[in-house]
Amino acid sequence: MRTLLHRVDQINQEECDRRKERQHVEQALMANDYKPWILEIPKKGNNKDQKQKEKGTNKSQPIGIPYIKGISEPLARVFTKHGLKVYHKPINTLRSMLVHPKDITSKFNRSGVVYEVKCQTCNNTYVGETGRTLGKRLDEHKRLTS
Repeated sequence: MRTLLHRVDQINQEECDRRKERQHVEQALMANDYKPWILEIPKKGNNKDQKQKEKGTNKSQPIGIPYIKGISEPLARVFTKHGLKVYHKPINTLRSMLVHPKDITSKFNRSGVVYEVKCQTCNNTYVGETGRTLGKRLDEHKRLTS
């Protein structure tokens, strides 16, 4: 019930539409044996959005968009025309260039690798995918050929 009444307030922009929709919801609830006093509970609630609408201070959060030369400025002007505040964020920061929390795994220590090995005795090539590390699999190929 609260969700239906909350949707009435959020979806309808015009006060007359809100009143009509609220009456419709109330009639449907009454037809389903809801008591009239239950309909009063959502009206008394401390809804932050409702308070902001009443005060007229419904401020939107600024939107951060990545800075791309030649594109970001016109895009920011379009957003500003529609009443949205925009700030630019750099794509590459010192932090993103310097801080790498994980060490890079060498290709020989990776598993699930597709590889190609040329046989030294018959010059055939073998293509495979390993579930073990690539280094172990290559060692097995070397032992088989020797």
